[in-house]
Amino acid sequence: MAEAVHYIHLQNFSRSLLETLNGQRLGGHFCDVTVRIREATLRAHRCVLAAGSPFFHDKLLLGHSAIEVPPVVPSGAVRQLVEFMYSGCLVVAQSEALQILTAASVLQIKTVIDECTQIISQSRGPARPPRHEPPEHDGADGMPSGHSRKQRQPLRLQLPLKEEEEEEEEDAGDGGDGGFAAPPFASEEPPG
Repeated sequence: MAEAVHYIHLQNFSRSLLETLNGQRLGGHFCDVTVRIREATLRAHRCVLAAGSPFFHDKLLLGHSAIEVPPVVPSGAVRQLVEFMYSGCLVVAQSEALQILTAASVLQIKTVIDECTQIISQSRGPARPPRHEPPEHDGADGMPSGHSRKQRQPLRLQLPLKEEEEEEEEDAGDGGDGGFAAPPFASEEPPG
């Protein structure tokens, strides 16, 4: 007689894990890499940077514990992109889209490059509907009625996933985990 096996599926585990890592980063705990942007520095976790940016991935593969970002890259934009890697959320004001595009290009973050390119082209060309519409608000947030929230609304971009992770995500649907793939141990209970 086969022993019963139970599977535990935590819907928001990956989101919670990133939030915990971000809290550790903000508290300076367990950070194992320093990013230098001109005279500014920030500490982070190499696994998060390597997963979120091919630029960081390649530098970390070479064994760097301190990574120098080219001086042409705006330091504020790099900080925003590191925050994005930990949260999956990026706020892009129209006025800073070019700076974030520059940083995303150097860090090779394709999803951000694509979105910032669209933001910039919308501001210069004929009006097209944005790819990410902000949710409707009832004015209770203190914004004057009729005020456009497009520049302040966070762009919810997802870090690039590998093909097998994309397939798993499609199979699982949106389980309320904010667009992150389900943990690898999440599966159905096998037939008994």
